[in-house]
Amino acid sequence: MYLSYQAFVSPQIEFLRPALRGKWITHPNPPIDFQQSSTCPNVIFYRDFQLDEIPEKEKIRVTAMRSFWIRVNNEPIPFDPPNSWKSSIHINLVPYLQSGQNTIRIQVGGPKNPPALLVEGRRLLRSGENWQVALKPDLSDLSAASIALQDEHYLNSNPNPIRQSTFFVFYLIGFLAYSALGVVVLFIRPNETKFDQDTNLWKKHGFCFLLFLIAVIIQLHNVSTYAHTRSHFDWQGHVDYIQHIATHWKIPIATDGWEMFQPPLYYLISAVILKTSGGSLKAVQIFTTLTGLGNLLFSWFLLCQVFPTQTRKRNLGFSVIAMLPMGFYMNSMVSNEIFSGSVISGTIVLSTYLLFKKGLTSYKASILIGLASGLGLLSKYTALFVLLSLLLLLGLRFITRQITWKRIVTVICTVSLTCGWLYGRNIVRFGDPFIGNWDEASGFHYEQSPGYRNVQFYTQFGSVFYHLPVRSRWVSFWDGKYGSMWTDTHGTFLNLSNPTTQLLGSLSLWLALLPTLAIVFGFGYAIKFLIRHEWNHPYFVMVTTSVLTILSLVSFTMEIPTYSTIKAFFFLSMIPIIGVFAALGLERLCLNLGKLRWIVYIHLGTFYGIVSYLFWYRGT
Repeated sequence: MYLSYQAFVSPQIEFLRPALRGKWITHPNPPIDFQQSSTCPNVIFYRDFQLDEIPEKEKIRVTAMRSFWIRVNNEPIPFDPPNSWKSSIHINLVPYLQSGQNTIRIQVGGPKNPPALLVEGRRLLRSGENWQVALKPDLSDLSAASIALQDEHYLNSNPNPIRQSTFFVFYLIGFLAYSALGVVVLFIRPNETKFDQDTNLWKKHGFCFLLFLIAVIIQLHNVSTYAHTRSHFDWQGHVDYIQHIATHWKIPIATDGWEMFQPPLYYLISAVILKTSGGSLKAVQIFTTLTGLGNLLFSWFLLCQVFPTQTRKRNLGFSVIAMLPMGFYMNSMVSNEIFSGSVISGTIVLSTYLLFKKGLTSYKASILIGLASGLGLLSKYTALFVLLSLLLLLGLRFITRQITWKRIVTVICTVSLTCGWLYGRNIVRFGDPFIGNWDEASGFHYEQSPGYRNVQFYTQFGSVFYHLPVRSRWVSFWDGKYGSMWTDTHGTFLNLSNPTTQLLGSLSLWLALLPTLAIVFGFGYAIKFLIRHEWNHPYFVMVTTSVLTILSLVSFTMEIPTYSTIKAFFFLSMIPIIGVFAALGLERLCLNLGKLRWIVYIHLGTFYGIVSYLFWYRGT
């Protein structure tokens, strides 16, 4: 309901509603300048058409993002502006039309977003490919209008090396057949199995230890050679925040700097490290990398909790998150994303242990859960979704009389005492507990392409497999998240202009489809288990946290419709959950394949080899 309100009602959200009798059109290359207080120029949409005779009835329905003025045959048409740009205006054109040549000129202005126009009516006049667009009032730069999120210049065809190959059709047919077989195998009735009861420590955990060691070696090499200035992910804003605290020893507010809306825990610890290391940002980088590796340990611990006797399941699930590309390209940066992801992951793991192994039988356990959740909220706003999941579970336990209300109150009070001061300060100063640099109240305003969303953006998926990975961040929500999860589509770590990187990056996206299907299957299996068997299970926290996180990211990308928000590292806090879901899916695949499960091992081994090669940092 909230997403529907955002999309179709809220005037603050640049969402272009669907229409059957017209298409949203824009400038093919709107001059958006990413800078503070940037504005977009007005755009003039133009249409000329012939009429043999003046019709008795000719009405159009105009919706524009945001304000607009209309002239027909150079005569202005007066109308009462709507209360919201998402409301349409019906205009009768008959008094302004003439036999022969006619023109419609609609000027649309933002000014804080790229202008877009929808004209609904009969086919002759509705907006679409037959309209033109200009920036100059004299129309000297007139060009064909673009269909929104379809014809903009950054969505031009950009085929990857696999698509350019003369054998692409054979690759595609083979891979589709291979993928279809994998889906069929996933959903057939599973073979019965007796889970192994390994008691030898090496047999139980040796494989995970070796994978962890590989990840440690790659990431320590990367952090030693990767300059923090290489990152495009606002490294300067993060460094400014750390240096601000190290200089003033005071928590800043959102108006003090680009990244200073962020919760302060990472920056406080980093400021201490900066001071004790003599001002070395490399020491901060190493600290950040170590926290990222800590996330892998949390994941391993959760897998051991959920699958204590199922060694292969743990191994398969851990292999996916240990070799996850977004972990490799993020962990060497100076950024709170890695640290906050690990703290929130730790909250999930600790809460799962206390709630399902210990049963929340003491006030000490309640205080620990509240403290962990509060520290998560002092690290990143997204910790809210873990807290909501935990409170929902505790509420259900209270309803079924498994715990008393005092346990829930203890958790809430501990969270409030830990982080309430920060969110209370934000409410007092800005009227919003979750203030960000995307809010006008922060003192910042910026525009970045595309500047709007539509239904297709959230329903399309697939072009990431045949275009260069960098294009995926504009195409759709799912292409962008998939691409940045399984390779570096923003070029902050990899050199995306390198032909070898383009080939291996594209190939890795094809190979990543197997673990992705396994994760999706595991998510579905967990939901089915909760419905059919037992709701009071660790899967409850994992499923609800996943749903809330994904829905919040959809909401976030609508609120800030830029390509910078299409980054999968917002899922870093879900790495342990991803490991569990991957374990469920991959184990099911291996069980149903029986002796042919070596196909899965070869597939994953090839994928992990490419990832290891790609993300061994070699310079810019």
